[in-house]
Amino acid sequence: MSQETKSFSLLLAGGSGTRLWPVSRDMFPKQLVRFIDQQSLIQHTLNRLLPAFDPEHISIICGNTHEQDIKQDAKEINLFHENLIINEPCGRNTAPAILLGTLKVYEKDPDASIFIFPADHIVGHLDKLYEKINEADQLAQDNYIVTFGIAPEYPETGYGYIEASDQAVNSGYKIKRFVEKPDAVTAEKYISDGKFYWNAGMFAFKASVLVDAFQKYMPDMLNSLKFLLENDLLDEENYKKIENISFDYAIMEKIDSGVVLPSDFKWSDIGSWKALYEHLPKDNNNNVVISEDAILQNTKNCMVMGGNRLIVLNRLKNTVVIDTADALFVSDLEHSRDVKNAVTLLKEKDRKEYKSHTQQVLHWGEIHVLDDRSDCVISKITINKGTEIPKYKNTSKIKKWHIIYGHGVVIVDSVDVQVQAGEDITIETGMTVTFKNVSKDELVFIEIATPVMSYSMSSSDDLSFDFTF
Repeated sequence: MSQETKSFSLLLAGGSGTRLWPVSRDMFPKQLVRFIDQQSLIQHTLNRLLPAFDPEHISIICGNTHEQDIKQDAKEINLFHENLIINEPCGRNTAPAILLGTLKVYEKDPDASIFIFPADHIVGHLDKLYEKINEADQLAQDNYIVTFGIAPEYPETGYGYIEASDQAVNSGYKIKRFVEKPDAVTAEKYISDGKFYWNAGMFAFKASVLVDAFQKYMPDMLNSLKFLLENDLLDEENYKKIENISFDYAIMEKIDSGVVLPSDFKWSDIGSWKALYEHLPKDNNNNVVISEDAILQNTKNCMVMGGNRLIVLNRLKNTVVIDTADALFVSDLEHSRDVKNAVTLLKEKDRKEYKSHTQQVLHWGEIHVLDDRSDCVISKITINKGTEIPKYKNTSKIKKWHIIYGHGVVIVDSVDVQVQAGEDITIETGMTVTFKNVSKDELVFIEIATPVMSYSMSSSDDLSFDFTF
């Protein structure tokens, strides 16, 4: 990319990845999962953008729930600066998120090129990606709004498509229309036609051009967001009043300056277990195995993922088996994306399995729920060396902490209490508490949380919510 051009990259990191349940969940979405090479998808995305953008010009748009985990992932790859995180008070779809990020850049440089990338996609051919970024940058500086159209490799029914017109614009084409996810027959026709591309949700535009587009097509959203930013009123109560609408519907389908840039850098949104299976290396039987202890007998074309629990597959083909501590998912590969329907059912039933894992890795340590019932929740909690549980107010349950390793300082309502292995401390409801690890190693304790009254607690009132910051 030209050094004279100021280009910014905005990553959208607000998705939940329901098609990758039970590994991806609301509290631990797919962009944080380490599916590939022990790095999270957001780390992979940041790593491939660093050669193309000034690190100070890369920002991530996300909500409060995942901010600390995303910061930790960025720090692990030595990326951190004051403007790294653009905080969305609540989720309102891609149009408000993109406009929010654009207005931040617009304040610095109205003529800057802005690139939008989902934080949880993967790219196989980086040289081709950088080539297309340069082409998109030129188009953006010529006042076009660019979308990267992925040359389809097969008739995928899970993606939206973009139809290109015959009017060439440099290395791209004017957009004829956007189409929704097709059925199999229609997808086959799109492939044969040769003018249809997968809609990857990746864009490039000049900041001023996009602001002008919002002024023309979504003036209420633009004026509302500008008012909230200028008056420091960007909070959840005000932001949730912003219209919930996608960027495609709000802007791309209305403008006449839209250009699709044909791209072939081996892209995938990892939107299903099948998509992940297709991307990962396979053994001699065409199986993908991500597990510490698995035996596959007479099994071909399968994917198995688990932890340290033994998994045995016998005489299976074209099957996905995903094992976690509290849920097991089994499906044929072809229809594995239907797991999203199960997640919807779990939400309707208010099952905690859709929201969080029994074992959560956080920026300060780890929570492992050992037993969860209506009258008691028992958890093993680890605080990493040199860190602390951020201050929070204890609600609903009385908690007894028994220290089994290390020593630390519990700050209860501003009073310091020294604790060490073998000792207990009780946290009453209403108390504000912080727990600092002052050991030379990890601090580990058992928490027993019991209701204040002997009524049945909601399944959503569990430990994980108290430790969400």
